[in-house]
Amino acid sequence: MKIMSLHQPNFLPYLGFFDKVKNSDIFVLYDCAQYVNRNFHQRNRIRISEGNKWINVPVHRPRYHDKTPIQDISIKSEETIKGTAWNEHMLKVIADNYRRADFFEEFFPGLEEILRKPGENLSELNTRLINYLARTFEIETMIISTKELPQRVNGKDATEKIVNMCKDVGANAYLSGAGGRNYMDESQFERNGLGLVYQDYKHPTYKQNFPGFVPYMAAIDALFCVGKIPEEGTS
Repeated sequence: MKIMSLHQPNFLPYLGFFDKVKNSDIFVLYDCAQYVNRNFHQRNRIRISEGNKWINVPVHRPRYHDKTPIQDISIKSEETIKGTAWNEHMLKVIADNYRRADFFEEFFPGLEEILRKPGENLSELNTRLINYLARTFEIETMIISTKELPQRVNGKDATEKIVNMCKDVGANAYLSGAGGRNYMDESQFERNGLGLVYQDYKHPTYKQNFPGFVPYMAAIDALFCVGKIPEEGTS
């Protein structure tokens, strides 16, 4: 069975994102999806001593009624925070909160290399970060973007688009997020001879860099603290 799944190219996604990648044969970065302000497209959370903190990529946001795809969102390259370039400030915030983590020295340089040269396009930056994290987590799944699909993305509704993407990549099953139960037309998969599986993700616990445990952080939290994707039930 060849399983396809997809997701928008979020910024430094959480562990559940990589669980879906790991359990697929081919993973599509759905970068033609509409960009949403104040979503995970350009921000995520890291663990700090007081709980958690948002880190953000500054972008040129579309007007409220514009349906701009994520792949067309540009980064505000000249943005500064307290007189420091936004990416340098972000790297300092990450380093200040994780430098004592067990695997920080091993994996921070790769993250630093990407964020020091973020480029001008949000989707491209997120894609580089996702591929880096997938490699460090030793995930071998093929990761592509919608631009690489033979027929791109076509269909009259969300389910038909997914069915057509499965056909494009030669998949015979689709792994959906749990939220897909709320909108997926399951009959379309049956008519097209495709399997449909829903992700059943339970966030693991692990030793973080500060006392207590806060789930759903950016995946770099687990990477720096335990050096891998923690298994369910770990601590």
